[in-house]
Amino acid sequence: MSPNLDLDLSLRFPSLRPPLPPQYSQPPTSTLPSQITNEESEAITRPNNETSNNQQQQRRRRRTRADMTRIEPPYPWSTDRRAVVHELKYLQVNNIMTIKGEVICKKCEMKYEMEYDLMNKVNEITRFFEEEIDSMHDRAPSCWTNPNLPNCSLCNEEKCVMPVTSQEDTKINWLFLFLGQFLGCLKLRQLKYFCTQTNIHRTGAKNRLLYLSYRTLFRQLQPFTNTQQ
Repeated sequence: MSPNLDLDLSLRFPSLRPPLPPQYSQPPTSTLPSQITNEESEAITRPNNETSNNQQQQRRRRRTRADMTRIEPPYPWSTDRRAVVHELKYLQVNNIMTIKGEVICKKCEMKYEMEYDLMNKVNEITRFFEEEIDSMHDRAPSCWTNPNLPNCSLCNEEKCVMPVTSQEDTKINWLFLFLGQFLGCLKLRQLKYFCTQTNIHRTGAKNRLLYLSYRTLFRQLQPFTNTQQ
């Protein structure tokens, strides 16, 4: 009888160990999610990175695109497009042969108007291009990066006259600065503005942007004249 009694007792009294709470029960190993490898993680994030880069490039292109809306020409030699001057033939036909601009003396601090004979200055710059273009290597020479300033006609001090440039980019006197070889007095931001409005790649050192600005204005005046790349 003892074996049967032991069996009855084991059936009659269940185990006193409490069951584990549901939240602590361990899920079956078959339901665990598989671990994501580094390659899979990169594959998941790569499209987002590419999309972000594309969006940044598109925004950058929008920021540097020329503004094609027409403006009121700020000078008789200016067109209704930003940073674009009339061709030399147009200026000759319309008898626009004197180009004026405002300057200031760094010594006496007086402002006054300076003027250039159009044809004399164009011929001077044309000769300079013909003589020096091969040695420029797409970079502005030192006489453009550090302009030779004229003497003041009021106080007679030497090499102290600077051009007065408008704070509004649309009113910069580009032809006057070109003829006086004053473009090197502009800020890098203003040169980048010119390159943007004339659809020129605007990145690079200042001497590179200066060279491109002189070459572009030269071609605006004489579009059929050959200046090497």
